[in-house]
Amino acid sequence: MTNARRRRHGRASGFTLIELLVVISVIVLLMALLLPALQRARQQARAVVCQANLRQWGVLFATYMHENDGDFIPRHDVGTWFELIRPGFQQGKNDILLCPMAAKAKPPEPDVSASFATVNTGARLGSTFGAWIGRTQPRPSPTSETGREWVSPLGSYGLNFSTIEDYGYANKIDQPWHRNPLAAPPGTPMLLDCVFRGARVFGHDEPPEYEGALLPVVIGPYEGGPSLDMKAFCINRHNGGINCLFIDASVRKVGLKELWTLNWRPGWWATGPWTAATGVLPEDWPRWMRQFRDYGQPRLDIRDSVRR
Repeated sequence: MTNARRRRHGRASGFTLIELLVVISVIVLLMALLLPALQRARQQARAVVCQANLRQWGVLFATYMHENDGDFIPRHDVGTWFELIRPGFQQGKNDILLCPMAAKAKPPEPDVSASFATVNTGARLGSTFGAWIGRTQPRPSPTSETGREWVSPLGSYGLNFSTIEDYGYANKIDQPWHRNPLAAPPGTPMLLDCVFRGARVFGHDEPPEYEGALLPVVIGPYEGGPSLDMKAFCINRHNGGINCLFIDASVRKVGLKELWTLNWRPGWWATGPWTAATGVLPEDWPRWMRQFRDYGQPRLDIRDSVRR
């Protein structure tokens, strides 16, 4: 049958160019609608895993203190808290020291890790979506000719060093009095998403000028080592907040502006210019943070208010 006869008896089989373009357009539209939802679902799943990691650390902290007569980590060992809390520390693919949102090493922008490393042998800062690198240390290795290997731990969580300073000294030589960290109010943060293994914060700490800003990095207070302030925790890792393990073993998401309302240390409520109680306004926050939720009066714990 000739082409002319086919045209007389009916249309040729197959899609026309217009029909093909319409189908492709519909597929592209559906993908555009579905991808954001899939991305949100993926982020929510990672946030759930992150909180599960922190809950496991809460169990490990409680076990450590139970086995050490209520003592917490000695001050001089604060840099390797994860090794003390989890004996025989070895890292795997899905290690609980790594938040799924920051499971690989990635330096901050701008990169301040070089100056940080000069006083912290081998250590590197992490970033919002990058893990920090700890000090390179020897570990036993049965497969090595020397019997040991040099490894650099990766982590995504940081300790509230004020927990150790003010509530949990176990180094009774430097600090004659001793307090159990469980004496802290339940609203005291203990372990959080962080760009380094820990930081010491104060109520007057400034928020990051722009997203990802970590400067300045100062020296002290631990034996001349580097110290970070609230910028170490104020990272937009979980859609406007970070995950936090509190001293009472509870875990939840904390808003970035809410960080300034938490009870980081005794006497925190007396200071804190970045709280509604002291008159901070939405426009006072850096531009990149103004989109996030504002928080009102600090939530005093009942026991804290009784002590006052």
